[in-house]
Amino acid sequence: MQHYNNQLSPRVVVGTDNVLHDLGFPDAAEMTAKTKLALQIVRIIRSNGWTQKEVAARVGLKQPDISNIMNARLAGISFDRLLGVLTRLGFDVELRVSQEAHERPGSLVIA
Repeated sequence: MQHYNNQLSPRVVVGTDNVLHDLGFPDAAEMTAKTKLALQIVRIIRSNGWTQKEVAARVGLKQPDISNIMNARLAGISFDRLLGVLTRLGFDVELRVSQEAHERPGSLVIA
């Protein structure tokens, strides 16, 4: 039978629903939103069987930019650029602004 020292046991911390926020990233909400948009773009590209070069030509970007989106390297890619990719691929993007009574700052949600 093993005995564990309570001082060495891992501490459980309850986090939020955003791991990037929990890790202390100041722009966690934007990073999460960009990641969700990029995921939608990747799904569209794969479901249509398009190459990165084909997509780049369709949306007016360079192939390396599409590669960055496909591989979630989004540091140099703005939220607006990702929205533009979706619309140039023929998809509608809907943003909704609502005001709710709460004490915390508002949030950005991509569904």
